[in-house]
Formats: sequence, structure tokens, C-alpha cells
Amino acid sequence: SLEVYEFDELLVALAWLSILLTGFSYRRFTELNAAMQSRKAAEDRLQTSEERFRDLVEGSLEGIMVTVGARTVFANTALAEMLGYSIEELLGMNSWERLVVAEDKKQVIDVCTARMLGHTAPARYEYRALCKDGSILWLENLSRAVKWNGEDAVQATVVDITERNRATAALKMNEDRFRDFAAAGSDYFWEMNADLRFSFVSDDYEEIAGIPPSYVIGKSRAELWPEFAADPAYDQSAAWPKLQADLAARLPFSGFRFDWRRLDGGIRALILSGVPVFDADGEFQGYR
Repeated sequence: SLEVYEFDELLVALAWLSILLTGFSYRRFTELNAAMQSRKAAEDRLQTSEERFRDLVEGSLEGIMVTVGARTVFANTALAEMLGYSIEELLGMNSWERLVVAEDKKQVIDVCTARMLGHTAPARYEYRALCKDGSILWLENLSRAVKWNGEDAVQATVVDITERNRATAALKMNEDRFRDFAAAGSDYFWEMNADLRFSFVSDDYEEIAGIPPSYVIGKSRAELWPEFAADPAYDQSAAWPKLQADLAARLPFSGFRFDWRRLDGGIRALILSGVPVFDADGEFQGYR
């Protein structure tokens, strides 16, 4: 009958609709599932990458920091221990510039600014840093421009080169010392510290001056000369005030002539010369 035919048509239509809806839902489900799996895989890779980065950074013996402008946005344990701060204290500072000694701030700021702007800047440079306890370290920075949470930043790898610089300065001082001794061409050599007290005399000193080196170490020339000067009026001569003035002004001197009385009573006519010694920072260290 007609009713039966219409009913069968309706069932066919519903069957097709069910097939279409089921097919659409399955495809959508498949697409969403694939997207979710891809996102999870990306998150897992990111987490693995972050864990590897954290392990490398925290296991590093070198200090690592990231700065955005004046803010320190990342610092590792090695850097914190190097400077005597906690990581939280470093990140909480209003500016990393407080870690740099005043004389070196302009150099460091100029390098960091140039690096962030993409201008030419040295990849490696040295500066002096202030530790929490007030001590000073020589640091070497290896820096590069990076992005940090979408912002322009500078990543720096920091190495403590304090001992290396001290060794280099000591080596240079020794080289200068022997160069000065060679240039002097003297019969004996001597050195004084910053207080103008003898800190070294060569082995030839006793043979010439007639006094064992141990007797003069730690004493000033002014303390020795009243006892051993052959001329009681040596300090009244024009040469003596000139020598004292040169010493006070940290100037080199030469040709200071005097007569020296040995312990055995013999007299030696000596000519004294000396040059001032300064360290790498220009601080007076004494004479030789």
C-alpha cells in the first residue's frame, strides 16, 4: 500500500542519515585524536628538551645567566655560588649592574647594549664583579643575543678567571723583575715592599755590604743607614733629601752615592739605583 511505501522510504532516509552522521563523527574523532596525540608528543619533546637544558645548565661548572635589559631573568647554581648569592637574590635584584665594579660598568653595559641591538660587540670580554661579601672577582663573559619568552635578551656564560689573572700578573712581575735586574747590571739586587722595607736581597749582598741578608729583611733603609753609614752627616747632604723625595713620589732614581761601613769595619763606596713597582691595577708595590 501507499502507507507501507512511504514508511519504507522514511527508514531508508533515516538509515542514510545515520550513516552520514556516524561517518562525520568518526572522521572528526579521528582528526581530533590525531591532533591531541601530536600536541602531546610536542609537549613531551619540549619537556624532554627543557629537562636536558636544565641538567646541562645546573650541572655546568661555569656560571650562566640571562638578562633582559637590566633584569636578570635566569641564573644557574654555579653563578650564584661564584658570587655568594642565592639564585633568588640574583633574580630579585633590580639591576645586574650592581654586580659590576664601578670602573667596569660602562664597558659591560656598552657590550650588552650593542649585543641586544645586533651591533658588532666582542663575544668575550673581562670585567671585575662584586661578590656579596664585598670581595672582587675577575670574570670572563662569553655572551650572545637570544630570545627569552619573546623578549630580546643576552645569555652570558661566566668563568672565574681571578686565579688565572693573578698567575699572569705574577709571571709578568717576575719577568719585569729580572728585566730590571738585568738592565741594572748591578753587583747585587734588592727589593722593597710598599712600606719601603727590604723584602729581598741577592746572595751577593753579604759579600759587598758585609751584612747577612737576614739582618736587613723587614727593615727600612732609613733604619739601617744611621748604623752603617760611614759618613755621620749623610742625611745632611743634598743627595739624601732628593732620594727621599723620589721615594715618596714613587719615581725611579739612580746615581745615589754613599759610603757604607761593613760589620768588619771596612768601607765600601756604593752607588744605588732603583725603580718603582706597580701591579696590574696601578697600585704601588715597592721598589727594586
